[in-house]
Amino acid sequence: MRTTPATPSRPRGLLDNPWTWIALAALGFGGGFPLSKALLDSGVGVWQFFTPRYVVAVVLVLGFITRRGLSDPISRNRGAALGLLNLALPTVLLTFATDLLPASVAGILVAFVPIATITCAHVVVPGERFVARRLPGLTIAVIGAVMLLTGSRTSDGVALSVLGIIVGILGVAAAGLGGALTRRFAMQTPAIDLAATQFVVAAIALVIVSAPAGGLELGGFDAGQWIGLVLMAILSTALPFYAILKAAETASAATVANVGYLAPVVAAGGAIVFLGDPVTAAFAVGATLIIAGVWLSDRLATPTPSTAG
Repeated sequence: MRTTPATPSRPRGLLDNPWTWIALAALGFGGGFPLSKALLDSGVGVWQFFTPRYVVAVVLVLGFITRRGLSDPISRNRGAALGLLNLALPTVLLTFATDLLPASVAGILVAFVPIATITCAHVVVPGERFVARRLPGLTIAVIGAVMLLTGSRTSDGVALSVLGIIVGILGVAAAGLGGALTRRFAMQTPAIDLAATQFVVAAIALVIVSAPAGGLELGGFDAGQWIGLVLMAILSTALPFYAILKAAETASAATVANVGYLAPVVAAGGAIVFLGDPVTAAFAVGATLIIAGVWLSDRLATPTPSTAG
């Protein structure tokens, strides 16, 4: 007599479901692109952008996440590595790309982070080799991202910066490696133990890099710019990066990487609502394909349990 395998217990609530954290991360990252573009266009320099954003994020994280005490040395070392590879380096590269490109285009570049993450996870995350069943969904999502890119380029009427694209691609590659390492570390270390060190190390690195280029010259900001930077620190930095860590505790790197497909939809939508970008047919179709591709990729990646005969 065969025994039917026990059905895995379902998430107890919204905060136990990795897709809740994936959605929060996509909203935070995607919304950060139009807000970044608005701040850069208002006169906030690229180097001035980093210091207040990450110092505020560090204060927030230290105040609300580390109240239970210091983490162990291994967790701190892993958090430090993520601070450099998953936070500081992609932030610098993608912020420069945002300064050189239309906000919607810079946001769309993030759509290719999942490909980089899946490729890196295939190598660095044990047991998470690429699953060919994801290909149809990934293909549909990439087609959607390309349609968004085409529509944004047409509506902006601006020739794309080659340097901006190159810098953006490097940022995507760094984010892909960081995403794979996030999953590897989060499988063994709770998100709460990785978050604090990650933000502290990233903030220190960004301050050191930006200071010689005027990153600490913050006296000329008006109230609106400070509000924007604080919102970036909370909603587009601390929240989404912590959400990524939480999602990675229970979901595969490939699943968590779907943030990279969903964030461009939010970025393009935010550019339409807040920056006055026109609504195009390419945006509507591209956004639909991205959402459908994300759903299909995750659906097909999960094998259907065989029924007992």
